[in-house]
Amino acid sequence: MNMSKAFDQTLIAFEIKASDLAERSGVHESDISRFRNGKTNVGHKKIEQLLSAFTDTQLDYFWFVLKHDIPVNAPKEQP
Repeated sequence: MNMSKAFDQTLIAFEIKASDLAERSGVHESDISRFRNGKTNVGHKKIEQLLSAFTDTQLDYFWFVLKHDIPVNAPKEQP
């Protein structure tokens, strides 16, 4: 999984609004939107700012999703 997809899935899973993340990270909301949609690489400094704004749990989730390529809304197996 690429970083922008894992980032987007983390925001979805934790119901993080781009506006709130922009305020906490100092990264403009439009940059967050473009990065979430895979339209641009925001650069190392902005990625660091964005990830620093996550809680420890959110950050752990992000790295887990990135490593294991797990979709947020994966359908649960039926018995």
